[in-house]
Amino acid sequence: MLSLKNIVKNYFVGDEVVRALRGVTLNFRKSEFVAVLGQSGCGKTTLLNIVGGLDKYTDGDLVINGISTKKYTDRDWDTYRNNSIGFVFQSYNLIPHQTVFENVELALTLSGVSQDERKRRVIDALTKVGLGDQIKKRPNQLSGGQMQRVAIARAIVNNPDIILADEPTGALDSDTSIQIMDILKEISKEKLVIMVTHNPELAKEYSTRIINLKDGVVIGDTDEYTVVEEKEYVKPKKNKKSKGKHSMGFFTALKLSLKNLFTKKARTILTSFAGSIGIVGIALILSLSSGFTAYIDKVQMDTLSNYPVTVSKTELDMSSMLETFSGSKGQGEKYPTGNVINSNDALSEMFSVVFSSAYVNDLKGLKQYLDSELSKEENQDKISAIQYIYDLNVSWYDKNNEEINDFEMGSLVPGSNMADAVLGTTFAEMIDNETLIKEQYDILYGRLPSGALKANEAILVVDSYNGISDLNLYNLGFKTEKLEYNVLKTYLTQMGTMSAEQIEQKLNDNGYTKDSVNSSYTFEDFKDLTFKVLTKSDYFTKGENDLFEDYSLKKTITSGGQQVETNRFMRKLMKMVMPFGMDIKNKDLIKLEEELLPSATEVKIVGIVRLKDGVSSGALKGTVCYTKELTELLIDKTTQSAVYKAQIDSNKNVVTGEEFVEDIAKNTALESFGVVNKDNPLQISIYPTTFENKDHITALIDKFNETQEKGKEIKYTDYLGIMMSSITVIINAISYVLIAFVSISLVVSSIMIGIITYISVLERTKEIGVLRSLGASKKDISRVFNAETLIVGFVAGLLGIGITVLLNIPITLIVQSLANITAVSALPIQGAIVLVVISTILTLIAGLIPSKMAANKDPVIALRTE
Repeated sequence: MLSLKNIVKNYFVGDEVVRALRGVTLNFRKSEFVAVLGQSGCGKTTLLNIVGGLDKYTDGDLVINGISTKKYTDRDWDTYRNNSIGFVFQSYNLIPHQTVFENVELALTLSGVSQDERKRRVIDALTKVGLGDQIKKRPNQLSGGQMQRVAIARAIVNNPDIILADEPTGALDSDTSIQIMDILKEISKEKLVIMVTHNPELAKEYSTRIINLKDGVVIGDTDEYTVVEEKEYVKPKKNKKSKGKHSMGFFTALKLSLKNLFTKKARTILTSFAGSIGIVGIALILSLSSGFTAYIDKVQMDTLSNYPVTVSKTELDMSSMLETFSGSKGQGEKYPTGNVINSNDALSEMFSVVFSSAYVNDLKGLKQYLDSELSKEENQDKISAIQYIYDLNVSWYDKNNEEINDFEMGSLVPGSNMADAVLGTTFAEMIDNETLIKEQYDILYGRLPSGALKANEAILVVDSYNGISDLNLYNLGFKTEKLEYNVLKTYLTQMGTMSAEQIEQKLNDNGYTKDSVNSSYTFEDFKDLTFKVLTKSDYFTKGENDLFEDYSLKKTITSGGQQVETNRFMRKLMKMVMPFGMDIKNKDLIKLEEELLPSATEVKIVGIVRLKDGVSSGALKGTVCYTKELTELLIDKTTQSAVYKAQIDSNKNVVTGEEFVEDIAKNTALESFGVVNKDNPLQISIYPTTFENKDHITALIDKFNETQEKGKEIKYTDYLGIMMSSITVIINAISYVLIAFVSISLVVSSIMIGIITYISVLERTKEIGVLRSLGASKKDISRVFNAETLIVGFVAGLLGIGITVLLNIPITLIVQSLANITAVSALPIQGAIVLVVISTILTLIAGLIPSKMAANKDPVIALRTE
């Protein structure tokens, strides 16, 4: 079955040629115990390595089962060793970080044998050599004889045809040597056993055939064998009990490398930590960048709910105004000589630009276009809501049937024209997006408007302190003594008829003091709080001659020849300053309360909400926020009013009785009743979901403009886009630059891991030889060390992510304490995964050269390494 034909093996040492074998011709039987004797250096081990396929002959031919090996590829030799050869070495060559079981199992793993079959065959092989109870021990826990028996079990476990034993008893005592020889002799009954030894006594006692070598030549053969003619070369067959492969699986390589790394825990941890430094740097930058970007996005989203894309009926061309006001245009030459002073017409130009830049937008056409475009599926996720504002003239009345009039703070306190911005309006339409409201606001009490009565429901909005401005409390009908004291004192002071002491006394007499305080309330005080709303048309009642009277014009009293609004402040003021202290209500006001208010539209508070902690700005503008359904109901109510219907059917003004000369006059009359067209809003506010989607919305408007005639395009100013569009770009640019710098350390770390892998190759050289003797290919060896670098890179990546997550905690706390920004350093999961992958790939690349060096090591030289 095995023939050596005129085998020559030469080694080249510099310019010298060492002739290890000089034309050896031998034939071996299928089963026999052959001992090869000879002095050191005669070529015994070289002969064994050539038979085992570890070393290649220089000339001649090795014939296996009648097939020449002259055309064998590296892959063929790997298959041959794995399926046909079992090695038993003098120094055992067990892998120290593997258990007894795993050392024996390795040959089967390379053969692709199933796990259950591997387990059965390993236990069977170890039982044959008397080590069935030692499978969990490591080599350093065994005696020399036990280790050699493990080596024999490893050699026979794959059921090879040939067992090659190189000085199997050279490191054993006499008794142990006898045990090993008995085992080999038993094996030789079924297989070919070729043993190289220096001990002629053992050879004579146990072998069936002795071959003597001297200086690379056979000088004696006690039982020479003649072989049949060889066949043509065919590819070596796989082991019938394998799965048809003889390569190391990736998980086997991982397991080998992982166990090796565990034997050097300290070095592995330090290497992984060093490799993680670059990851930590990049991960921290990503964390801060992601955190700040998320914070900016959140601020932008909150800001978008306050500053939507808004197009008004009348728009100023701000670009033209800014261009004009960016610098005053002088007349004539700049820096002239002489004594002439020119007029700089800055104010004239300002007025000219302001009036010329006023522009009327076609919101009717824009609304129709947006309703069509935003209903498309690709645009539905681009906005959170769209709000149409109409010039709807309505009046609100509190729980005491008092009309709510926001008095002019600017007329009382100089420089307070920003009062509305500070205090907020009392009533406002809420954004039509319940999801966004719930994202931005906590529902403290009750619920949001819903159901069939949604038009008659509203919510109360409190600030982060559960507060409501005293002005809005007053407008809601609650007693606010401190506010009334200060405002009444201001009015009395402006009248100039009383001294400061008289004013204070007058206020004290009416229950007000400078120490007056506003009361506190509970949620229950606002439960089911109801307001009444009158449209402009509600004030028109039919009187004499079938003409309608406008009672909104009769809500005043005459004082000093002036018409004064009959609100609470004015009546309290009159009561305080009139001689008899009378609380004046004229009959028209009384009629208004008794006859008109009972039929007014009622709106009830059904919930109380508060902006969530961490949300910088919310979408709700007023203290009492009603629904768009209420707006639509009031618009419809106007068109269903008696005065509207009467005017539609008449060619006379139903208020004055005058004939209409032109249709425009009739339309003007209808507008005076508060009639609005739902298709023609006063303002359109679009709330994008993100800044990118805001650009999408403005692109839609620009697309609409492309369909319009020149001079009729929609004009608007995107203030928010101008202010904030570049912030994210700047942060990303800074992040990229920092990542580029930190990436240098990541590359350095990867190179260092490559160096560590090279050291590992040097440390595991003998293991490489053992694996090659078991049939591992060069790719298998490369895979083992690639697996090692992959593990180190993966662990370095995980370690870097873990350190980053821990560092993010104090960083976030510090930034929060300094800038009051929460969650500013947060590593995104996707970023963490990508960094781990990058770490793994970079270390894998860094380990390619060492792994290639390992794969190219000569197995014969590797086995000799100590």
